[in-house]
Amino acid sequence: MNAYLCKKMSKQRLSVHADLSIIKSHLRKDEK
Repeated sequence: MNAYLCKKMSKQRLSVHADLSIIKSHLRKDEK
């Protein structure tokens, strides 16, 4: 059960990180 939760949390973190990088790239495009 604990290992399953760890995998779930790591997947969520990766998706959040991907979302942040996408937002940052959009912001950079707007600045130019």
